[in-house]
Amino acid sequence: MTDIILCGKAEDHALSEILIPSLSRYGGVRFSSRDQIRQFGPESPAFLVWDCEQIPEVALESGVLVFKNSYRPLTSIQVPPEFLCVFESHNQYAAAVLKNAGASAAVCGLSARDTLSISSLDYGNAVLSLLRNVQTIRGGLLEPHDFQVQTHSRVSPRHMLVVAMVLLLLGMDSSDGFMIGL
Repeated sequence: MTDIILCGKAEDHALSEILIPSLSRYGGVRFSSRDQIRQFGPESPAFLVWDCEQIPEVALESGVLVFKNSYRPLTSIQVPPEFLCVFESHNQYAAAVLKNAGASAAVCGLSARDTLSISSLDYGNAVLSLLRNVQTIRGGLLEPHDFQVQTHSRVSPRHMLVVAMVLLLLGMDSSDGFMIGL
């Protein structure tokens, strides 16, 4: 099971509401938050998504750490070396805390400085551009490329970017594109 930690305010469900159905297409998801534990998909889920306000003490070999825009650090953090981090480019709190921790991250946004950006956007369809090399959670190397994304629901471009980046870091094949959202 692959671990994904979402960090940000407990009442901020916008990202998890897009991430969970998107991940469910690639294997079941067990979701845990402060007040609920739920499972989506098969009995043996491929992913554990844990929603928390602060980064917990992590004693796991690898995973993905996703910062919601509602994340506000209370203390300095330590990011396990094998965890891959993702945040939106305008999330200055995540950028600062990761810089202080000496951790690198995949940044999602609309500029050429970001790791993942939008090349074109239309109703329900987008072409995203991976602008630099990234290493997947299994150690594979993804080189810059464009890929398609379809959405079934009203998904904001910024959430679409973060979820697509998580799928890429998990090693999902983007050659046929991704379906994001419900």
